[in-house]
Amino acid sequence: MSARRLLLGLALGMSLGSASAAAHEGHTDDVAWRACDQHGLGDACAYTDHARATYRGTCRSMSGELLCVRNRPIERPEDARAGAPTLALLAALPLLAIGGVVGWRRRRRSQA
Repeated sequence: MSARRLLLGLALGMSLGSASAAAHEGHTDDVAWRACDQHGLGDACAYTDHARATYRGTCRSMSGELLCVRNRPIERPEDARAGAPTLALLAALPLLAIGGVVGWRRRRRSQA
């Protein structure tokens, strides 16, 4: 029972930690700020990052300057989207393996 709780806690912690990190990545350059150079407050804006993903939103005031704030889903290039499920599966494989070993040991003990 404690191994199962440990495994579930580990899986939950890893999933929450990675989602939080991805959600708060922050900008590595000033592309979002420059996207509103030729626009006014509330105007539509868009910019592309180093991975060729396109962000679309509206110009909002931040610290007295305009910033393009995303309000639509990120548009990723097709080649980047194709590898995402594979990476997620590879990240989950160790947890699935641990869960399988724990379950196998439990079944083996109950049969003995």
